[in-house]
Amino acid sequence: MDYHIKMLAAVLLMTGIYTTAGFNILTEPVRNFTNIDKLFGQTIIKSKNGVFVPSPTYGKVFECTPEDKECSTVDATYHTEFSVKGAKVTPRPITSISSSLSEEEEQLLVCNQIRTKKKASSENFNGLCAHVLNKKEKDKINPADLVSEQLKRAAANDTSEAPSRKRRQAEQYVGDADEGEDDEDSGTEIAFVLDGSGSIEPEDFTRAKDFMSNVMKKVWASCFTCNFAIVQFGSDIRTELSLQENDNVAKALDKVNSITQIGKRTKTASALYHVLTEVFVPENGSKKDASKMIIVLSDGEMSRTPISLTEVLNMKEMEGVLRFAIGVGDGILGSSKAIKEMTQIAGDAERFFYVSNYAALETILSKIEKSIFNLEGINKGVGFEFELAEAGFSSHLTHKGSMLFGAVGAYDWSGGIILKRKEEKTVTFLNATKEEPRFSYLGYSVASVHIGTKTLYISGAPRYNLTGAVFIFDGTDQDLIEGDQVGSYFGSVLCALDIDNNQDTDYLLVGAPHYHEKWEEGKVLVYKLHQGKLEKEGYVLRGMGKYIHARFGSAIADIGDIDGNKYSDVAVGAPLEAADDLTDISGSIYIFNGFKDGLKQQFSQIPFEKECKELNCTSNISLANSTLSTDLIIIGSSETLTMTFDLLNSGDNSYMTTLTLSYPEILQSKKNGGGQCEVKKDELQIVCKLLHPVFRRGAQNKVTIAWQPIDKKSDLSDGTITAVLTGGNNGTEELDSKSYDFRVKNALELQLTGTVSPNIITMEEGGKTLPKELQFSFKLLGENKYKAKINVTVTIPKQKRQLTITSFEPKNCTKFDGEDNYHIECTLTDLRDINIKATALIHIEDAREKITATAELSFDENVFYGKDIRKTEKVEVAIKKLRVVKSIAPIIGGSIGGFILLIIIIIVLFKCGFFRRRRLMERTASTQ
Repeated sequence: MDYHIKMLAAVLLMTGIYTTAGFNILTEPVRNFTNIDKLFGQTIIKSKNGVFVPSPTYGKVFECTPEDKECSTVDATYHTEFSVKGAKVTPRPITSISSSLSEEEEQLLVCNQIRTKKKASSENFNGLCAHVLNKKEKDKINPADLVSEQLKRAAANDTSEAPSRKRRQAEQYVGDADEGEDDEDSGTEIAFVLDGSGSIEPEDFTRAKDFMSNVMKKVWASCFTCNFAIVQFGSDIRTELSLQENDNVAKALDKVNSITQIGKRTKTASALYHVLTEVFVPENGSKKDASKMIIVLSDGEMSRTPISLTEVLNMKEMEGVLRFAIGVGDGILGSSKAIKEMTQIAGDAERFFYVSNYAALETILSKIEKSIFNLEGINKGVGFEFELAEAGFSSHLTHKGSMLFGAVGAYDWSGGIILKRKEEKTVTFLNATKEEPRFSYLGYSVASVHIGTKTLYISGAPRYNLTGAVFIFDGTDQDLIEGDQVGSYFGSVLCALDIDNNQDTDYLLVGAPHYHEKWEEGKVLVYKLHQGKLEKEGYVLRGMGKYIHARFGSAIADIGDIDGNKYSDVAVGAPLEAADDLTDISGSIYIFNGFKDGLKQQFSQIPFEKECKELNCTSNISLANSTLSTDLIIIGSSETLTMTFDLLNSGDNSYMTTLTLSYPEILQSKKNGGGQCEVKKDELQIVCKLLHPVFRRGAQNKVTIAWQPIDKKSDLSDGTITAVLTGGNNGTEELDSKSYDFRVKNALELQLTGTVSPNIITMEEGGKTLPKELQFSFKLLGENKYKAKINVTVTIPKQKRQLTITSFEPKNCTKFDGEDNYHIECTLTDLRDINIKATALIHIEDAREKITATAELSFDENVFYGKDIRKTEKVEVAIKKLRVVKSIAPIIGGSIGGFILLIIIIIVLFKCGFFRRRRLMERTASTQ
């Protein structure tokens, strides 16, 4: 189990294919897992049973194991949703995931990034993290809020000390803040005052509505607390959109689009009065402390109204309201009075905008948007502390259960790390003790090393002084390791390695994936932990030098002991490894084996040594001597379809030779022999490794593949098995390919039998002609497993007699009355009896006559196959007549002749003494 887990972790570390074959790692994936998220598999970490794989885009975490075909979802994130202008806001993608495994427990730490608005002038972008124990208990953690709470308490305790960029530790912590809960903010209220008078053409009025909609959408994209109202003026004044109708963006914009023009007069002053008394009031959704703005959009001079413009502008309710005026067309630009009125409304000439026509309104959209944002207080140039810290950009669980969170954006992206110790209410923010350079990105990566009872907290700052650096914190002091090349991104990847598995860290591996000599080859630097200090080793880990774009070191992982020597091994990813022309970016994983004295400096993959006559190996293996056992498959009858391959290499050695068979879904693998064959059921393929790794010159390999047809009806009339033979001499080359075609039919077991009752009819000569009842019965015997449509036609000749069909079953059969015959046609899928009743008037004209009924069956023989089926059955009714002989004279003559014969016999007996002998015997007896 552990072997497969480690293997899976190594193979999934970086998506790609290998460029060299490994002697101690399975280069074919144990499992392939896919997801609709294109970033799925970008990061993986070990779990007890396999690996945890986040789906960063969708904010989900999956666990994938070698035993399961599909990954299972793990409840490891908080999908908190909250509404902003009717739209749902959910946490941003997962930015970090880490785990800690022991025999007793499995810990998982996952961080999403969430964008919120604490105040109208303050953007917040930080992590919401979930700490999951044994995939059951889940705790919510807001790393940035922990530090912010500490800073507030520190400021309250010592107001004379300004916040400094040094390690800060909270004295106590009283619970997590809710990520979706905003501070109280009254926001900004913006009222459009729209001219709907008769001087405006309908198409221009539509352009004005579009302009307002665009302003609203632009502002809502950046300002969560801005609300809009629209007041139209003409002959009447009315509120078209209130401040209370802003919760749903789509509905609010639809309402703007449906505004109808009032027409007639230009009551601008009355409309402004309406805004102050009907819109900016609490009962209609206005907040007392909200910033307020009025934007007037008009095309001409004001009409006379009960209240003057000066009176409205001097009202107490107008105090603090920022006003803008937009004049459109010649009605404004051609009138000094109109310009004066619009300038008076704006309160400042800089807030008076004018355009030549309504189509040009879009040209001032950015100016209006900028004015609103200036009111909001955005872009004031203040520095950021923890507002955009992105706490949780990286994360790590130490062996003692403490948590590390990288905060790359803290203090203008100088960065830092947040340490939360297990079962303690204190939290520590770790960064440099001096004013480190901005944009160092400290916290880009985090790790911990431990020796005995001491723990060091490590973090990479890949942009520190442009060369990158690694910071080491021990709780009281810090150390610094700087990179040696500008732009190398030294420190962006960290891996702590316990090579001898004694619970003490031995090495720290630091990735510099952008390190360049010719381009961006990348490298990994090795530091040994000695007496609590990290000392640089005299070697670095590199990939194959010919790949100059590889970015070797973009990922580093401790994959455990995969070669069985009891020392941990390391996998290093080179995601952009490809040919120099960058046409085939496939990526690679390098394995560096651990041993007693440390890590081997050379990666373990060993390239094949090719023994060829020429520079390029040319193998000669053909599929010509391959056969298919039959060209007809009967679904439900055939037991096995067998293919035999007799392969001989008459050319150079062939490396990693593989036979791939693709077969139709009507077949399932039964038995394979002669090669290391893997059945890929989902892909409907069988992949056989032939004499791996080397199919040598003159070698022979006989492979037998057996399939069994599935027990399911096939709609295919033919099938094809495709064989592709590949070798690895010059990459993966095709040596030969061949297709094997066969016919496909479904089994049909069927027999047709028939009977008739009565089967003999006797008639006396000269007797009366009487109707006779006949019943014909035809039976379908066997099995119609795949529901073939069986057509049965029964033909009964009429001949000279009067024969009438009185009834037949099944009822859905059809009777056709021909000139000489009756035809009854039935289409059946169930094997039912066909019964026909008839009445016949029989006329005796011949000594022997017959009534016949013939049944014939048929089916689609392109789809179904029936062996030894009797397709025709004939039944007969024999008619026999009895001859009546009239002979009175012979009877009388016979009687007389018999009487004469009797007299003759008596006379003869008398002459012979037959009668006298009895009397003689009686006399003799009496004399005596």
